[in-house]
Amino acid sequence: MMILSKLKEFQHYLVLFLVFLFIFSGAKESCAKLIEAESILNQIIENNTSMSQFYLEVKVGVFDPESFFPLDEKIEDKLFPYEIIEKAFFQNIVFIRDELLLIETLDSGGKPLHILIQEIGGKSFAYNFSENRLFSTEDILLPGTFFYTKHISFLKKRLNDLGISPIGVKIEHQDLYNVYQLGSDSENLLVDPDDFKVLEINYQVQILGRYYPIKASFSNWDRKSKRIPQTTTMQINSRIFKEISVVHLEFDRIYQKKNSLLNKYRDLIPPSSSVSLITSYAR
Repeated sequence: MMILSKLKEFQHYLVLFLVFLFIFSGAKESCAKLIEAESILNQIIENNTSMSQFYLEVKVGVFDPESFFPLDEKIEDKLFPYEIIEKAFFQNIVFIRDELLLIETLDSGGKPLHILIQEIGGKSFAYNFSENRLFSTEDILLPGTFFYTKHISFLKKRLNDLGISPIGVKIEHQDLYNVYQLGSDSENLLVDPDDFKVLEINYQVQILGRYYPIKASFSNWDRKSKRIPQTTTMQINSRIFKEISVVHLEFDRIYQKKNSLLNKYRDLIPPSSSVSLITSYAR
């Protein structure tokens, strides 16, 4: 009799839990009302208005996506990622909205590996310090910084560069949440309907004549602004190949950070590069 009583008690709590789950799920669903894609882009920009400048120190973990199976081989089970510890690198990043992106890439001992000075919409300068480890611009960029622009035309251009159409939009169900999917089923943004954070970027990349899906997932938002993801996970064909972790974040003294890094590498920049090294400080 005691066992039967305990079973009935368990069933009672299970029913209550399921009812709560249903109500909670329904409440979240009601938040995601279908709106136009242009409105979603405008909301992303508006909600990122305060992100005019910041300084980041990040650690980038590197993984081998082909450690168990070739990249073009379909896998059913989720693979345990194999991290290449010695390939990890660190970055100091200065971001001044619509003006300057400055990324210093270092090895674990603090030795420079790469420098990028990019004037948004203008000239850029990149330099590899080691012939044994070469970085392209795409290798060192922090995904998603273009969401902090003030200009919807720039945002649309960057999305088009990734093959993401800034036109189509629908509501997608993810776990217990509904999110906006902006773009197609294979190239898209997933956007939180409550605060319009971009949760995920999906696009295609060509490797040796074959296209593979790339996914950038953003999580663990900073406590102060709640707009900068402190963890960015990059996957290719559902296999992790890079994880970016913010270890330090500042919103003040950005001008000093910028000058310090520019002065450190100023002599490397040839006059023919036309990089001005002058910003109007995120006006």
